[in-house]
Parts: sequence; C-alpha cells; structure tokens
Amino acid sequence: MANLKDVAKMAKVSLGTVSNVINGKATVAPDNVKAVNKAIQILKYRPNASARSLKKSETKHIGVILPNIQETNYASIFTGIERVLSENNYSVSLYTTSEVPEKEKQIIDKLIQLRMDGIIIMTCQPDNIDLFIDLKKNSIALVFIEREVKNGGFTFFEHDNYTSFFNITDHYLKQGYRNIYILTGPVEFSSQQNCIDGFKAAFTAYDLKADKEYIKESNIDKESSFKITVELLSKKNHPEVIIASSIQLYEGVFEAITLLGKSLETIPKVIVSKDLTWSESFYPCDGKIQKNGMKLGEMAAKKLLQDASNLNFSESTYRKLKNTDIPDSKIPAPIRPGIQSVPGNHLKILARKGLAPEALELLIPIYTEATGIRIELDLFTSDDAIRKRAYELTDDKDYDILMVDIPWFPELIEAGRLAVLDNYIQQDPSFLDYFLPESIDVYSKYGESYFGIPFIIDVQLLFYRKDLFSDLGMQSLFYNLHKTKLQPPRTWKEFNIIADFFTRSSNPESPVEYGTSFGAKYFPNLICDFLSRMWSYSSEGNDIKGPLPDTRAMLNSLNNLVKGFSYAPQNSLVQSPRELINDFISGKAAMITSFGAAGTSIMDRTRSKVIGKVGCTLVPGGNPILGGWTLGIAETSKKKDAAFHFLKWLSAPDISIPLTILGGFSPSARLFDNPEMQKLYPWINELYKSFKQSKKRSISKNINGRTLSEKEFEGLLGIPITKALNGKMSVIEAVKEIQTFLEEKID
Repeated sequence: MANLKDVAKMAKVSLGTVSNVINGKATVAPDNVKAVNKAIQILKYRPNASARSLKKSETKHIGVILPNIQETNYASIFTGIERVLSENNYSVSLYTTSEVPEKEKQIIDKLIQLRMDGIIIMTCQPDNIDLFIDLKKNSIALVFIEREVKNGGFTFFEHDNYTSFFNITDHYLKQGYRNIYILTGPVEFSSQQNCIDGFKAAFTAYDLKADKEYIKESNIDKESSFKITVELLSKKNHPEVIIASSIQLYEGVFEAITLLGKSLETIPKVIVSKDLTWSESFYPCDGKIQKNGMKLGEMAAKKLLQDASNLNFSESTYRKLKNTDIPDSKIPAPIRPGIQSVPGNHLKILARKGLAPEALELLIPIYTEATGIRIELDLFTSDDAIRKRAYELTDDKDYDILMVDIPWFPELIEAGRLAVLDNYIQQDPSFLDYFLPESIDVYSKYGESYFGIPFIIDVQLLFYRKDLFSDLGMQSLFYNLHKTKLQPPRTWKEFNIIADFFTRSSNPESPVEYGTSFGAKYFPNLICDFLSRMWSYSSEGNDIKGPLPDTRAMLNSLNNLVKGFSYAPQNSLVQSPRELINDFISGKAAMITSFGAAGTSIMDRTRSKVIGKVGCTLVPGGNPILGGWTLGIAETSKKKDAAFHFLKWLSAPDISIPLTILGGFSPSARLFDNPEMQKLYPWINELYKSFKQSKKRSISKNINGRTLSEKEFEGLLGIPITKALNGKMSVIEAVKEIQTFLEEKID
C-alpha cells in the first residue's frame, strides 16, 4: 500500500508539499498540485485513517450494536443509521450480540480500543448501568435505542409501543373479545415492558384485569414462540386474539397455527408488531403495528453526530416515535367490493410509451382476472401522437382513459377532452387519502374541479458522482484552482465551473471525460433545461406570461446553457433523455440534471457502472421543473363508471408500490413513508423535497382568445434555443426572436 513518501517520490516534491495538497492549503504551486494529484491517482494512495485520527482526535468511525439482524425492524434501524452516517462521511461497523451480555461486553471493549467516535446500541443488559457509565468516561458519544438503561440519564430513542399495544387491545376489547393474549420478549427490556403496560392499561380502561396467564414472555425467537403457541392452542379455551411484539415471535405463532389449524374450531386472530414493508402478503395477519425502523435509526444517527462533534456540550435526549396502528388489516382493497357489477367489459387507454405504462401493462392482468374487464393499452412513442389522438376523440372513437403530461393537462381540459370527476370523488373522497396531499392540486384539479387521478410524480433533480466529489486529489486540485470547496453546485454558475473542472479537455486530471451531459433531442427536455435556469436568474416569478420575462434573465440563462453544452458530449443536442442517462451510468459524465425517473436506471446493476457512487440533490438555483403524468377519463367515453373504477384500483397502495418498483414513481403517500422504498431508491426523499419546491409551467391564454398550445409553446422557445446551441444564431439573436414571438402571441 502506497504511503506519503511514495507519493512525494513520484511527484518529486517534499513530504510537506504532499501534506499541504492533501489538506487543501492554498500556498502550493499549481504545477506541484497537479504532480501530487497525479501521483495519488496512479498509486491509489489513501490517507491512513488511524494516523489522521490520532492527530485530529476523531476516527470518523461509528459502532452499532444490535441483538441480531433477523428481526426486520432491527435491519431497518441499521439501514437508517448507515444512511445518515455515510452521507456525513462516517464509516459504520455493525456488531450483533445474539442477546448474550458477555459478548456485548467484549464488543464494547473492542470499540473502546478502536477509539470509535460514537456507539449506537440496543443493549441486552439494560440493568448494567456501570458498564455504560465507564463507556461514557472514554469520551465516546452514546445513543441507546429501544431498550433503556434505567436511571442512566443517557440519550434514548424508542418506538411508542405503549400507545400501540393499548390501541390494538382496546380495539378487540371493544368488539367483545376477552381471551386476548400478548407474546413478548424479556420484560427487563423496556420495549417489551411498554408493550405489556399498554396491554394492561387497555383492560383497566374497561374495568377488567389482564390475567397474568394472558401475558407470555419468551426469548424473542420463533422457536420459543412456536412452543408457547402450541401449548396455548391445545387448551380448551384457547386464545381468541394473539398479539406478537416482533416478527420472530409472529413466525412462531404462524407456524403453530398452520400446524394445528385444522384441529381448531376457531382460528385466533393474529396481530404482529413489525416494520413497514410493501410486501404485506409475506406476513398474513389480522392486524398490525407498523414501525418505521429506518426513521428511528436516522434520528439516532443525527443525534450521535451532533454529540460526537462537541461531546463536552452534548445533552441527553429522549425521543418517542409513533407507530401506525392497523387493528384490522384485512380491509379489502378497492378492487374487491362489488367488482363484478361494474358496467363495461372492455376499456381502452391512450398512453405514451415509457417505464410506467410498460409497468402498468404487467399489472393489468390482475385487474382483468378479478373483474373480467379487459384493458387495452395503446402505446405511442411521442407526445404529439397522443395529443393528436386526444383532440380527435369523438363519440365514435373508443379511448376511455387518457394519459396526460402535466404541461398539457389544462390545454385538454379547456378543449373539453377530459371529463369532470367531481361526482365520483364526492361519492368516496377518502380515496384521495392514498395520495401525497400536494399532488392532488397538481395532478388532479383544474380550478375547483377534478379532471384526473395522479399517476406518476416526477421532478428535475441533480445527480452527481459522490466518489468524484469526495476524491482527495480532485478536492485539493479544485481548491487550489478556485479557492473554495468542491461540492455539488448550488447555482448555475457553479454548475458550469464544476462541469468545466471535470471535463478532461479542460482538466487532463479528470477521471471522467465530461463534466455533464444533455438529452436535448426533444424540445420539452431542452426547454426544461432552459426554464430552470431562467427562473433562477429572474425576479419576476416562474410563469411565461404577461408581463414578458426579464430580457436579462433570458440572456443569462441561455448564455449559461450554451456554456454548459461545451462541457458535454458533442451529440448532446441530438441525444434522447435515455441516451443522457446512459452517459451518466456508463461513467462518462460527472453530473447531470434529469427527472427523478432516471434513478431507476442509475440503480440497475445490469446497466449501471456507478452503483453506490451517486448522490442526488436539488437542482442548482433551486427551481426544479415539475414533471409527471395524470390519468383522465375521456369526455367521449361511454364507460366512465368502469374507467373510474379502474383508476381507483390503480391508485390503491397494494398496486401503487409494485407499479413504482416496475417503473415510475407513484404519488402514493405510502410510497414515500416506506423504508424499503427509501432503501431501494435512496434519492426518494430528495425527489419529494424537490417536488414541494418545484415550479409548473403556466401559459397565458391569448391567441385569439384561446390557450397557447404546449406544442406551439415548445416550438416558440425550442427553435431559437436550438439555433443558439448549434451556433446558427447568437444568444442575443435567439432571445430577441423569443421576445418577438412572445409579444405576438401573449398579452
């Protein structure tokens, strides 16, 4: 392994110069910076973390101690911890105790020797307060989760088990059940004691006493749970309801019921306390307490980082995270009730070819099998083809459902092509609760009425190579060139500076060929790149309508875009959005702006060379363009009832998450709360943040009293912008042409 001396020898500089370059000192000559960076890359030198930590009194290393990772909630907690720490450039080591106190002691001794900056622990010996007081004396930040060390005064985060077990027990007591049993782990763990306390409190609220026989303590494994459940079911007066405090305990209960079920007159209802998951069919149960382990882990990690950064001023904190209690999880999905009575045995959908419609095509057979209603999906490759067919709809044309791009949603409504859905929604307004609240106004409403159902949420994001931005050599070279830290760009000027830095023709040391790339073959994508810049430079809002946009803002944005293209492949002007993504996932470009749906390709291991190396954040300037699609019912359809029934089925959580996994992001509220989805798509939180900050194109209404069509708008901007980019027109000439068009078309 190369060391500092090797780097200095190859670069032909002193050890002090190498150290100064690594630490970003501004006094090093540019030629020496280049020589050192080149040597670092050739030798693949990495600073010795242990040696640096001795000097800086920090290791940037955190230990996590959990009982096991078989329990899905524990695995989710670790995922949340790891995500926060890795984003803050900390490394994480996971240790499991198997609930053995001696093993936990040995792990703690090891972490002290390794000089960890902090430890997050779910202890199996909460009564051993002296162990943890001694640990704290070693200047190690400490956060406890789920199991509290009594009277220790330590920072502690937990799920709100007391309230959840009270609510679930109360629900079944209210229904007349009395033979209710609870199956928990050892009561010395506060998480399990809280379950029991909530269970007892529900009985007390009904002036009943929870008999000790109803409370079964186990080893928190499925084997002991299986044994206990078999014994309970063998009794004449066996349980009516069994509440399991963990997945492992539930598995034992489930196996026992499966074994003895045929011999039982009645099968007990089973309630499980578990982590959020989209694959509910893996855990068939009558009710559930849904925990968000990832969120709890994130909370714990953020607190640990805060304490580790200034241990002398840290204060102990207590946080309780509420669960989602679903006492009866066998509520039928919208597809089931009265489904055979829905009129119309054939529906036809007009849609644009893409990941989401192709995913929809895979799910349609489920609906057809359950209803007998055949769905025909008519896919086209261009927006123009869809718009043309939507405008040509007559009573004789048989499209029932239209897939509509957000920019031309108002246009089709005003043209009378989409049916008003108010009556349907008034009959069951709770169905809107499936969606993100903010998505309804964007994807469903126009004025005060509903014309569509949200289908795909999308917004511009900045994707960048984390490994390049954190590369030691690149950081020091950038600092010496620009006297500022290399980080994801916050403005469009910064975007071009960094794109230039990572373009090999400008910087031979760059690990990638281009700083960025574009997919400007189609006007809609090109215009989004232009508008997000223009809105950042403009002080007059985000709409292109009267008064006319600031000329200076248009000049600045187009100049910036033209310059940006010089740091991209020469064919960017004729590339499709899919080819843009290929530039990034093949390792050709350092960063791109694209819509969030691109992330599915970035995470595809069969195609992407940048798995695990990608960061995501708000686009420079903070004005992302809103994208996405809505599904509306054609005004001419004679099967509106059946069409709305299909849309309602498609919107249900048990369909929207599989739709997202197969392609495209559903605006389902459940999707953005689901830790499995957050793990699968690490940028999903950034997508939601950007969505709430996004801007929607709005077009004025004045061409002889009618709305300017999206196609006219795209041509109005796209033609002169393209000419400026390919050098057939100067930026000033292009802006003048846009202004002239706007003056003629828009008041």
